[in-house]
Amino acid sequence: LARAIVERLRASGARVSTLAAAEHFAERGELSFTIDPARAADYSKLMEELRIQNALPRHIVHLWALAPRPRRFFGSSSDADLAAWERGAVLNFYSLLFLSQALAFEVDQVQLTAIGTAIEALPGEREVHPEKAALMGVCRVLPREMPGASCSVLDVVVPSAGSKAEALLADRLVGELSGRKRECSYSLVHLME
Repeated sequence: LARAIVERLRASGARVSTLAAAEHFAERGELSFTIDPARAADYSKLMEELRIQNALPRHIVHLWALAPRPRRFFGSSSDADLAAWERGAVLNFYSLLFLSQALAFEVDQVQLTAIGTAIEALPGEREVHPEKAALMGVCRVLPREMPGASCSVLDVVVPSAGSKAEALLADRLVGELSGRKRECSYSLVHLME
């Protein structure tokens, strides 16, 4: 889904920078970078590089919360769950926190859209991912700390890769991304196959 969103944004003429989680900061190609999501300094390096390339963002789409995880249920307590939670907290909370801190020194206006799965437990669902829900905290606080910022959270159910439903969801999300500026909003997007 993330790849489909990037392809559609580029096809619309948008200048898109991509960022992947890795062990250290590196430039992989034109406006393509890797970063250690747990290192605040890497976000500052990223902003510096984007400034040099005259590519500081006006709209950031955070897609790391789309990453699939093993199912976890209420009451589970294995070491694997703890490790998954720690990794998820870095990808979903600290990445946004560090990114927001780095942005505050570089831009006056920015729109942030965080897109993920299982951010909130739906009625009747037993699966929980509190580390993903933590990203909503950053999105609620960012517009208060940075007056030129707006934030949206989209909680989606991802259809099978390559399916017609995935293409429809990608189209719908890109449409949402080009919508008007919002101070803070949350949505659930679910397309059935």
